[in-house]
Amino acid sequence: MNRPVLPELLAPAGSPEALRAAVAAGADAVYLGGRRFGARRYASNFDDEALAEAVRFCHGRDVRVYVTANTLVRDDELPDVVAYLLWLYERGVDAVLVQDMGVVSLARDVVPDLPLHASTQMTVHSASGVLRAMKMGISRVVLSRECPIEEITRIGNLCRGRDIGLEIFVHGALCYCYSGQCLFSSLVGGRSGNRGTCAQPCRKPYTLVAGVTDAAGRPEHMRDIPLTYPFILSPRDLALYPHLARIVRMPVASLKIEGRMKSPEYVAVVVDVYRRALDAIADGTWTPSDDDMRDLALAFNRSFTGGYLMGERGLSIIGPERPGNRGLAIGRIREYDRRRGEAVVAVEGTMPEPGDGIVVHAWGKRREDTGVVIRPPFFTEDGILRLRVAQEVEPGSPVSLTSRASLSQRAQRILAEERSRILPVDMHLGFEDGFPVLEGEVGAAGKYGGIVTVHGDRAWEPARSSPLGEAQIKSLLERTGGTPFRIRRLEIDYPGGLFAPVGEINRLRRRFLRHVEEAVVASFLPSSPEKAAAQSGSRSVLVTLQEMPRAAEKPPVPVLAAFSDTPETVREAVAGGCRRIYFEPPTGPCGTAGSDEALAGILDDMAHHCHSAGAECVWKWPRITGPLFRSLATRVLDHSLPEAVHGVMVEGHGDGETILRHAPDIALYGGTGLNVFNHRAAGCLARRFRSLTLSQELSGQGMKELVLRARTITPHPAFEIIVHGPVEMMVSEDCLMKTHMGDAWADGGADWFGIRDGRGHLFPVHIDGECRTHIQNARETCLIDAMPELLSTGCDVFTIDVRHRTGAYARTVSTAYSEALGHTLDASADLTRLLAALKKKVMACAIGGITAGHFHRGPG
Repeated sequence: MNRPVLPELLAPAGSPEALRAAVAAGADAVYLGGRRFGARRYASNFDDEALAEAVRFCHGRDVRVYVTANTLVRDDELPDVVAYLLWLYERGVDAVLVQDMGVVSLARDVVPDLPLHASTQMTVHSASGVLRAMKMGISRVVLSRECPIEEITRIGNLCRGRDIGLEIFVHGALCYCYSGQCLFSSLVGGRSGNRGTCAQPCRKPYTLVAGVTDAAGRPEHMRDIPLTYPFILSPRDLALYPHLARIVRMPVASLKIEGRMKSPEYVAVVVDVYRRALDAIADGTWTPSDDDMRDLALAFNRSFTGGYLMGERGLSIIGPERPGNRGLAIGRIREYDRRRGEAVVAVEGTMPEPGDGIVVHAWGKRREDTGVVIRPPFFTEDGILRLRVAQEVEPGSPVSLTSRASLSQRAQRILAEERSRILPVDMHLGFEDGFPVLEGEVGAAGKYGGIVTVHGDRAWEPARSSPLGEAQIKSLLERTGGTPFRIRRLEIDYPGGLFAPVGEINRLRRRFLRHVEEAVVASFLPSSPEKAAAQSGSRSVLVTLQEMPRAAEKPPVPVLAAFSDTPETVREAVAGGCRRIYFEPPTGPCGTAGSDEALAGILDDMAHHCHSAGAECVWKWPRITGPLFRSLATRVLDHSLPEAVHGVMVEGHGDGETILRHAPDIALYGGTGLNVFNHRAAGCLARRFRSLTLSQELSGQGMKELVLRARTITPHPAFEIIVHGPVEMMVSEDCLMKTHMGDAWADGGADWFGIRDGRGHLFPVHIDGECRTHIQNARETCLIDAMPELLSTGCDVFTIDVRHRTGAYARTVSTAYSEALGHTLDASADLTRLLAALKKKVMACAIGGITAGHFHRGPG
């Protein structure tokens, strides 16, 4: 039976030590980050010298290297990106992972031959998204971890025969929010996940709160929802090991292990488990092993889940008990002797051994875990472990095994044995005037740089007594231990009767293999003409980046727009002065527009209302669109989209592709989910989008520079800023209330929900029509008193967000901003006082207060 083609096993390398562990354990490829532009800035990462050495080390063993440049990049950082991409290309990296469309655009201009992989930060979760990435020159897409296996298979089948591959995560940490769409850490702590500094707020404790709303949509009469555990946003860890036999049959190119923040020992153990499993599947001999699952759990786990990929939901994915390493549950404290400082553990699982680490978890009155290393004196017998524990622990406390000395020793053996790919070498020994000549090549002809030839430094002399035999020469030349090679074929043209010291033959063999390794490494490098072309391209691009266009003498008069989700807020926002409405009616099983007829009807009503009042109506699609919504929406596009609708706003690249396939002449508007962070990203999208909303992580100065540079693009889109409203910080596939309150969560009389953190900040929570969770900032963005600075950015549209609020709120805020804009354009006397008064008015109806967000300084 033919051995099946396995997908690539892709391992994390957060440090040089972890990289060597991944290679030793059998990874086909590694992904790593330099000190710039990577989404794991707090990993050890690699400086330039270490990164270059990592590439040489891996390529010498035929292991591919993918480098992360998957953060959002400001305009002032683009020249450094150009230099970095060129540097990576010249070192022969196999691909670069990207998030920012501006980086994609630069790479295509500077190093068009450098493969690009769309990071999961690009939030690609549909076939249209994958096909759009392919059109942008991307060769692989890391799909969102929320994609179920059926959708991944469908996407893969649609992409068969095309120049694009799929990559999926199979093991490691999960995020609560769709990757690339999370602003929680950025807005609350100033550490942006999109800039590589996420503080993981989803691992913090929260209280679930319910209430009712007043006339402005603010919560009142709030009450805490009693929950057993507080870590309600903390996902379990993904582990698809039990499902690998099914996974490998999917049309995917790569299986990815998460963990650039993990230790080399973790990488060694996890990669080894998956490597052995994949090889056994290929041989037809694999069955899932309890021992392997135990080792994966001991390496690190927050308890395991099959994730959204395997169709799991609710508490099968969320682990609210605790956010850290769970280890392996082994029993409970039976008793504690205060006088002797000794605990008795009733062990129901694996018995700890000397050198192991255990944790006695918080229980009863004790609020903190207690860690203990098993050292003498201790006693074990008949399921009982008796040991010294310095801190008093409560009887009944759960006990977990969190580290296994024998597993650490196994990790060290993996590193020592180095199961890296062994490359076959065909070698020929001949002689020229008595001097030995070794020739050979690796693998298929020409794949790794062609023929390597090494001449001996000394002629072999006629033997006086004991000439070398051919078998002895062969034995010496076939010794390849400590190298990534094995001699597949060895031909010897030996005249016989000669002698050479064994050390001389060993030196010749080592020199030959060193040259072979250099040839293998060189085979990954671009040619001199290719390097010269890339250098020329980088110089041309740098010239354009270093030119700063002159600002327009008079900035445009901006349009005031609003995000609305009900007819009431549409009417009041228009009455308050908004001249464009982005209308997002709730759809799906939980929405009010659940059929294409109902959806078309409400769009028609709102579009005609806006038109009669001199305003435009744009249909806004949700931040994340699932198959049900896309099916409903495309039917409307095909058959019943009202003519009065001016266009469609989307938050994802794939949704734009879908719309233009069904309605090629419709105007597209880009939302904040596109993460437009620099003018190159805007230029990349300009031919498809009439207008682009700038990232809410940009500072005002960053917006100003972006718009100024983008005005040189032909055609250039209009630019929009969200100037008021609660920023959507998270969108999650999890239905928060259903997960923690059950199916009857909506029947308790509450019409407002939120989560409260440990500092008392209250974050509004909304469930959309497809039961996704949307979490908003505790404070509403309010830039009304920065109206002069807003005008100086040169943006064309100022947008307020009145979704999930009332008509009264929409009227108050839209009127205030309309007046503020008018006062500023008229250069009214005492402008500062007028704007302060308007700010006070909108502050009075805000939830949790107001903030300027990143407008004045930008994120970290």
